[in-house]
Formats: sequence, C-alpha cells, structure tokens
Amino acid sequence: MSSSALDSPATTPGARGIGIVLVLLIALVQIAGVVALDVAVRAVGQQIVGAELEKALDTDHDDVDVEIGGFSVLAQAVSGRVEEVRLRINDIELGRLNGDLAVTARDVPFDVTAPSGKVDALYTIETGELRSLVPEFSGVEVDDVRIGDHVVVIEGSIAAYSSSARFEVDLVPDVRSGDLAFETADIRVDGTSTTVEELRAEGRWGALVRALTAQETACIADQMPKDFSLTAITVGDGELVAELEASRIKLGALSLDRMGDCQS
Repeated sequence: MSSSALDSPATTPGARGIGIVLVLLIALVQIAGVVALDVAVRAVGQQIVGAELEKALDTDHDDVDVEIGGFSVLAQAVSGRVEEVRLRINDIELGRLNGDLAVTARDVPFDVTAPSGKVDALYTIETGELRSLVPEFSGVEVDDVRIGDHVVVIEGSIAAYSSSARFEVDLVPDVRSGDLAFETADIRVDGTSTTVEELRAEGRWGALVRALTAQETACIADQMPKDFSLTAITVGDGELVAELEASRIKLGALSLDRMGDCQS
C-alpha cells in the first residue's frame, strides 16, 4: 500500500452525508439570524412610525396600530423606502362622523416627513350625524337618517293642505366625480310602498317628489380628511364604508383634524 493512500484516505458516503448536514445546519442558523434581525428591525420600525403618527394625529399611541408590509425590511431599507405601511385607528371622529379608519400607504420613505406614493383608506362609518351625508330634502321634514339593510334610510313627515303622512326613503349610495350620489330604491308613505311616478300622478305629495328629484348628489369632502378623494362607498350591515385615496401624502404631516371643503 502506498504512502499516498495512507495520507489521503477515501471519503466514505457516511462522512459525505455528515458534511452536507453540517453545511445545511450552518446555513439554517445564518438564515435564522437574518430572519430574527429582520423581525427585530420591523418591530422597531413599526414603533418609530407609530410614534411619529401619534404626534401627527395628536392621539394616544395605543390607538394607532401600525404594520410594515413587504417581505424583508432589511432588503427594503437599502432603497430607503418600504413597500407598504398599514395603519388602523379605531373609533375615530372625522368631521361629524365616527368609525374605524384603515390606511394603506405604498412606497413609503423611512423619513415620514417625505411624501409617500399612493395612499388608500377605508373609513367604516357606524355612528355620527349621518344626515350630513345626504342631500338636502327641501320642503319636507327629515327626522332621522340611519343605516338600514344595505341602504341609507331617510325618515320624516310631509304635509299638504289638511293631510299629513310619514315617509321613509331607501337610498343606495354611489360615487360620481368624487361626490356622494344616491339612487332611490324604495319609497314608503304611511307604510305603503310607492314610486316617484305614482306620487307625481297622485299630486298630493309634490314636496316629497321635488325633494327626491331636485338633488342627486351631495359633497362630503368636508367630512373627509383634506387631500383625500372619495372613490367608492358601500352599505353593509349597519355600517357605511367609504373608500378614499390620495397621492404624495406625507405620513408625518397627516392630519385628521383638517377636513376638505365643498366648493359651492
């Protein structure tokens, strides 16, 4: 047997298998370390963003739930921006309305004083002065505006000559050019379902007919944060969900106290 054979013994299959396992274990440990670091950085980043938003929104930090999206915060940090920041604020009052606000900002810089990319918001309205959302019903007395079964219900009274009646109108909301629009789904006068055409033919409740046909849209920009536009609205089970969007918003300067305005 030669000396070279003694100096360089052949590697057995078992030894090669152990070597592969050791390499995999080392790789897994390294990956675990990177993942743990990424989780830690993500948590710190969420705390920092939450604290900045707390200052901007003038609210308790516990009320602002912040989550940084994307696969790896470390990888995103190289570009100085994160793919997505999601924040949620429950039971917040905007204008004369109250509900839960969920905001999703994309292409967000680590410096929250710099502008973000597109910002979407969902405002789930449950309570508040819902009357501020509907058009003016001139000539009739509106007593209540409430959220019904996938409709907005307007209730009130009408009078003509010596007659009077109670009415309810079911409206289905929509959005037209940033304004809130409504389509009449049902009309009930003293509990009896009717239509605008039937009311017009009857000739007694002209004030209600004029109120239903005079104004089809309502501006609610003064009930929404400034720089956001209304893109969609739906009625769920006891809640009204408004979809808003904006672009180039600075999260650090985001204010929910400054409402938009309605141009007359």
